[in-house]
Amino acid sequence: MRALLLALSVGCAPALDVAGEVAFGAALAADYVQTRQITRDGYEGNPLIGRWGERTSPEAYFAAAALLHAGVAILLPRPWRQVWQGGWCVVEGVAVWNNYVDGYTFDW
Repeated sequence: MRALLLALSVGCAPALDVAGEVAFGAALAADYVQTRQITRDGYEGNPLIGRWGERTSPEAYFAAAALLHAGVAILLPRPWRQVWQGGWCVVEGVAVWNNYVDGYTFDW
């Protein structure tokens, strides 16, 4: 029975990695949609993007964030990979929630 559980956990680990990236990608996409609205209003607080998106466009910023996040996740060993993915899901979730509370929805 232990061998079966071990085999299942090892077999499911890549699925957990994919699920972590998908969850992060969903939160990042929600943040991107809100950030486009925020930069139109001129209230973006991210200094890399700039208040109006004048430093970096939201498209370039979020594309780079997605690629860098996935790259780091690939390089990390498995226990730290889940911490990385889960931690950034929380960070993005808080950002999306704060934007939502400020009145920014998910209008494409």
